[in-house]
Amino acid sequence: MPSYIRETLEYLDIHFSEKISIDDLSEKLYVSKYHLMREFRQQTGKTIHGYLTERRIEAASEMISRGISAQTAAEEAGYQDYSIFYKNFCKYMGISPKEYQNREEEPKLLEYTNVLVLREEFLQA
Repeated sequence: MPSYIRETLEYLDIHFSEKISIDDLSEKLYVSKYHLMREFRQQTGKTIHGYLTERRIEAASEMISRGISAQTAAEEAGYQDYSIFYKNFCKYMGISPKEYQNREEEPKLLEYTNVLVLREEFLQA
């Protein structure tokens, strides 16, 4: 893999929440934007935009798992428009951010319910 593709991946992983243009990226790496886009896709199987979108959704889903609201997670992941975030989230995750949040809360709720049941059994004994 060419070093400028590795540098592109590293840059996208670190700066995913910022506004990134392919023009700026190619300037930083001293590579033609068309060559960068073509080589990136050949090496990763994804477009730069597709990779960046996946990275942002991955980061947002981690934040939602930690209890951060979907709106805040979207903003922190670099989305300025919630409707675009929502569309991308549904596309990549297969469910809405709210459904994802509820699914993540389910194990915590079950754990809490188990504690209450054990406590009740203990008190009755």
